[in-house]
Parts: sequence; structure tokens; C-alpha cells
Amino acid sequence: MIKLFLKVCFRNNKGDSGTGIFLARNADNSIIRNSQFIGNAGVRKGEDGFTEGGALDSHGSNTLVKNCTFRDNSAVRGGALCFNNGTGNVVIDSTFINNNAPDGGAIRLISTETSLQNNTFRNNYVNNNGGAIIVSSSKINMKKNIFINNKATKGQGGAIHIISGTFNISNSKFHNNTAKIGGSIYTNIVLSAINTIFKNNKASGNGGAIYSTKNLNINGGSVTSNTAIYGSGIYVKGALKISKTSFSGNLGKIFSVYISLSKNKINAGNKLTVKSSVKSGDNALGAIYSKGVVTKNGTNIKLSNKPPGKKIILRFNGKNYSRETDKTGIAKFKLDTKKLKGNYKATSTFVTKPKTLKAYKTVKILNVAKSNKKPKNTTHTNSNKKTSNNRPITAIGQSNKVTSLDKVHANMYIKPDTYKITHKKISYWNYKSAIVVNFEYYKIDERGWYIGDWNDKKQRVTSWKSIKPGKASGINWYLLNPNGEKWTVGNITTKFKNNTYNVTLFYMSVTKSKSISGLYKPYINYTYQCKLENSTKTISVLKLASYDVYFTDSSFSKARINELVNKKDGRVQVNNSRIKNVILNIFTGKNGYGSGISGELTPDKKIRKIFNWMNNKVKYKGYECSHLTATKVLSRMYNPKLKEHANCADQSILLVTLLRTAGIPAEFENWFGCRFGRSISGHVWVQAYWSNTKKYKLDTTSSRNGVNDINNWRGGRKDYSVKSNIIKLYLNEWRA
Repeated sequence: MIKLFLKVCFRNNKGDSGTGIFLARNADNSIIRNSQFIGNAGVRKGEDGFTEGGALDSHGSNTLVKNCTFRDNSAVRGGALCFNNGTGNVVIDSTFINNNAPDGGAIRLISTETSLQNNTFRNNYVNNNGGAIIVSSSKINMKKNIFINNKATKGQGGAIHIISGTFNISNSKFHNNTAKIGGSIYTNIVLSAINTIFKNNKASGNGGAIYSTKNLNINGGSVTSNTAIYGSGIYVKGALKISKTSFSGNLGKIFSVYISLSKNKINAGNKLTVKSSVKSGDNALGAIYSKGVVTKNGTNIKLSNKPPGKKIILRFNGKNYSRETDKTGIAKFKLDTKKLKGNYKATSTFVTKPKTLKAYKTVKILNVAKSNKKPKNTTHTNSNKKTSNNRPITAIGQSNKVTSLDKVHANMYIKPDTYKITHKKISYWNYKSAIVVNFEYYKIDERGWYIGDWNDKKQRVTSWKSIKPGKASGINWYLLNPNGEKWTVGNITTKFKNNTYNVTLFYMSVTKSKSISGLYKPYINYTYQCKLENSTKTISVLKLASYDVYFTDSSFSKARINELVNKKDGRVQVNNSRIKNVILNIFTGKNGYGSGISGELTPDKKIRKIFNWMNNKVKYKGYECSHLTATKVLSRMYNPKLKEHANCADQSILLVTLLRTAGIPAEFENWFGCRFGRSISGHVWVQAYWSNTKKYKLDTTSSRNGVNDINNWRGGRKDYSVKSNIIKLYLNEWRA
């Protein structure tokens, strides 16, 4: 006989186990649907000496619990529900909130065969083990369940504690669960988790997301932003197999920082190599502590407690140097020891909580390096003009300091010996044609002439190519002083006319030419104010720049850039090569990407061009939560088979990624209660700074919207904005 409980509310009952419903062993085929169990408590000890299933205790088979709510129930084990024996039991489409017990805050499963599907467990808690569920001697299949903010305060398994049996998990989510050991799951059996997300879970001890004493298989899904002492994401004593799973932002404890020197004694002038690393509670993928073999996509991973991607600050000779540890977990520093003598301390620092970690070594520098000799001046003649593909010297920012290069610029238009340069401003522009200044670099020695390739990043010539003397060109010639890592420009001179010279000489020549292109190109403009008594002159020097200027912007403070430009994660893929290529196409005006930016490269122009391109290209697709990275949204936009691409959260991920890659500070806004016609829902959009303090509202979900002009929804209230810490974005919980 089928027992049916339909639309029943069981509230504030007290007694033995199952104070709402108790189903004996012969009570098979029971159906409980659309019912509520609220505030029921198993307070009296039963025949077993304890209570279980404060609201529902079932000992039969084929029990179906569907679309029910269990809230604020309690017992000794399984605060809300217990399945003790029986097969074919199912819990589906139900919600368990704020239930508690010493063990198994919401559910106890013992000697049973049960399926858990599409349920939500939120804010359930225990003092001991299994914040939401405790399992023993059972066969459990769990699919599409969500566990949020469940706690095992002093015990194991913030969401689930598995003692024995078999347990399979798929397509589920574990967020913000906490425990002493195993922030989400503690398991004593071989466990498989397929396409499951573990995010922001925390263990005060080990295993931020999972603690496993046996073998563990993880297929698909992600392990993100979990924390623990050892095993920030996973602590496993057996073998671990990983396939197609992403790991990011997990944080194990950093115990110490190490430093080593290439030599304890070194002659001045020689390079000193310093290596530094940190010891972490993770020994694989920056998220795992394993005592067994770890295999990722079929390949064994070498275990090391030196994590990559950790920022180390080295202080030497009064200067600070910063590096991130490489894929081997080592940060390498090569230090200049010119003009040094005596004992010098090299100190490595790693900033972490609760205290900053430091380590140091002392090196003895034995003598003072000899300074380089400057080349002698010679007699020269002029030569014919010639264009060059060499990069010009570039400077970034604004400065009142006059450099030797500024005097070179002034020589193009005035006599700097008579006019004094009082102010300099640097700005960035986009042109299709312009009169620009070109630079060429020459070396002459006893073997002949060479032309050099200038390296923007190193700010010096890095390679030389042999040429005939007659091929050298330039209007103005300057002596060039290659002093170690920093090259300087000397006095103006005339072109060197000999074929060889017994001493190596270096020169820089300067010409002006017209640059013409079908697409826009970036330029650096130097503007100088020059004064002679009561007379003032303003001159401008334009030079072709590298495309790197598209991806920086000097309009913002360093704090603003660190807060809202440099932050990225697995979805906000700042400086990804595909993203940079889109920015390049938009700004240069490539066919299909708009008209390009004309004139000065301001934040306002960058924002408008990026927004207009994306707003015209992307099409809204309605679905819940966030599922895509920035590049995946981009791929969908260029898939001709797709007429719809992404929801508001995923569109915002791409827009923020594009803006930050272009050097524009941008943040997410999450609102709730927004009215779209007749419907009301939550919504995600973007704010972008066009000055250091002022920002635009940007929403690409409708073609009716413009920059700082949103027309497709109204009302609503701010839920939260995400600025500096991208890993705390709960995008997969956002609804749009």
C-alpha cells in the first residue's frame, strides 16, 4: 500500500526520532511531496540511546521525498531526516536549511541505498562531523545538489562526512562550507566527483575542499579559492586522478621563505644570482597536498612544496626587487655589483598573514669594478637619409626632469643651449599618417660598421648587424654611451666618415619622415615648454610607438590600477592573447571592428570604442548563473551557428576583461529587483573609470543601451560590487 503525504506542514513537534513522520521497516513505497518540516526536534532518547531524523525517520524502502522543505529541525544524528536501512529511497527537489545535530546536520544515511537529486543544503551545522550529511554503510548516488555555508565546527566534513559504503557525486556545487578537516567533504572511501565545483570552502586544519584517506578521482569541474593549512583544495592520502579539472586561487599555508646565493664571495662587477622560494602546505598544482601519486590527464605530476606564482620581494643594497616564483617554484634575481665593496645582505620577504616571512644571506664583494671608458669624439660628415624599422626609445608618464634624450628632441627645433626646457608632457595618439622622428643606432670598431636593433623592454640595443658605411644615415648625430644596463645619449656631433676605428664607438642618428598607414598606429607625443628670458616656446616631437601603449593608461593612480586593472582569474582573462588581439583590431580600425580611435588615446575614447563594438556584436541569451570565461564568450560571438551568446554575467566578464586589458579600471555591479518589462530579476553589469574618480555605467545586454545610458531595465537595488578581489566573485550564483 502506498502512503501519501501531500502538502502537509509539520511544525514544532518534539519527541523521539521522526517527530514529524516515522516510517517503520514495513512502511515501503511512501511518498512525501510538497510538504514542510519546520522546527521539529528529537529531544528524547529512543531505544538506541539517541534520536535520529528530527523531522522524518524512515526505515522502509522506496521512500520518495520530493519538493519538500526542512528548516530548523534537530536531533542527535540527522537533524532533519534519516534513512535507516531500505533501498530505492529518493530525495529530490528539496531544500534543507538551518538544520542541526551533533552529527549529520540535515541528513543521516545508514545501511541504505538512496539517490539525492537537485537538492539544496544551506546553513546546516554540527559540532562534530557532517555539517549537512553523514553516511555509513550505504550506497549513495548524488547528482545536481548544492551545498552552501554548511559547517562542522569542531569536526570533519563541512558538508558531507562519509564513513563507509559507496558514494558518487556529479554536477554538484560546494560553496563556502567550513570544517576543521575537509571543508566540504571528508571521506574514508574511494570517492569519485564528476563535473563538480568546489569554491571558497575552508578547513581550519587540512583539506580546504576535500579530505580523503583513500584514492580519489576528480573529473571535470573546478577547485577554486579554497583554503587550508595543508591541501588548500584537496588533501589525499591515496592516489589522486584528475582529468579536465581547473584549479585557481587556492591558498595553503605558507610556512617559510628560503634564499640562496650563487656565491658567498664575488668580485665587484660580476652578476650575483639570488634564488628564493617559499614552503607551502600544497605540493601539487598550488591546491593539493598528496601522500600518493597525483595524475593529471594521464600524466604523473611531480610533487613539490615550492608553489609557483608567489610574489617575493628581494632587498639588496637599499633597493627592492620583485619577482613571482616560476613553474618550478623559484624566483630568480640577477643583481649588479658594480662599484660595490664589502658585506651586503640580501633579504627575501613574502607578505602573508598573520605575519610577514623573511630570510637573508650575506655576500662579500671583494673589489670595485672598473668603470667603462667613454668613446673619443672624432670628425664626421653628413650622409643621405634612410628609413628604419628600429624601435625608438620610449618613456612613460610625465616628468619635469630634463634628460639627454629631451635635449636631442630640442635639437630638432631649437638650440637647447639658449632655451631652457622647463616642462615636459608625454601623451599617446592614434594616426594614419604623421611626421615622426626616427632613430638609428650604429657601432664602429676595427672590423667595420654595424646597425643595432633597439629593445623597448630593456631600453638598449640587444643585437647588431653588419652594414656598409655608406648605408648609415641621419640629420643629427649623437655620441651614444652604453653604460651597462642603462644607455645614455651624449653630445651632438657630425657623422663618422672612416670605415673602421681602433676603439669601439657608438652613435645615434636622428631623422624626420612621414609615416602613412591604412590602419591607425600608436604614437608617443613629447610636448616641451622652453624658456629664454621673457620668451617661451612650445615644441612637440612625435615618435612611432609599439602597440603596447594600447594596453596601458597613465591617467590612473597606481592604487586604482592595482585594484581594478591587474586583477584577473580563470574567467576574467586580462592580457590573454586573443583579448589583446581584439583590442588591437578595435583601436586600429580593422574591418569589422569599427572605425578605430582617431587622435589622443584617452580613457573615454577607449571605453566608447570597446563598448560600441561589443554592444553591436554580442546577443543576449537567457540562462541562470555564470558558465563562461571571457574567451568562451568571444568564441560564441564568432560562431555563425549561434544567434544568442551569453547572459548578463558572462557578457560582463568579457567586457571587464576587454577594459582591463586596455588599461581601464573596471568592476562588476550586482543588483537585485531589476524590472525588465513585466519581469523582475537580479542583474549584472559593469562600471568603468574614465578618470581616476569618475566612472560610466555599461550594460551590453541590449542594443538600446549606450555609454552611461541604460534603457532596458529600471528600479532595483545594489546587492554588491566586486572591485579588488576577483576570486571572491560568486558569479555562478548570480541570476540573470
